[in-house]
Amino acid sequence: MDGTEGRHDGHMMDKGHDGHMMDKGHDGHMMDKGHDGHMMDKGHDGHMMDKGHDGHMMDKGHDGHMMDKGHDGHMMDKGHDGHMMDKGHDGHMMDKGHDEHMMDKGHDGHMMDKGHDDT
Repeated sequence: MDGTEGRHDGHMMDKGHDGHMMDKGHDGHMMDKGHDGHMMDKGHDGHMMDKGHDGHMMDKGHDGHMMDKGHDGHMMDKGHDGHMMDKGHDGHMMDKGHDEHMMDKGHDGHMMDKGHDDT
């Protein structure tokens, strides 16, 4: 009884303490098919990873926000107001606001708005 009975891929199955099905994946990460059927993966930093319905890698960060490594590799964060946050390549916090403008909290703390006039 090593947990691999009947598994054609030889992965280790483990019914965890909450009854979820655990699967040590091919990269050694602990996989957990969560209550919503998404595939959970406790990543190398201990955060809970969730391959969402769009195939993006979800990460419940240390502040409880839902993190999403977007298609461009930026870290997306659906903030408390439901806006999509994006920590850009310069480390600034990007916020696609309700008007679809790109918001950027600059290094001086001012709110930057790439407006429709762009002047």
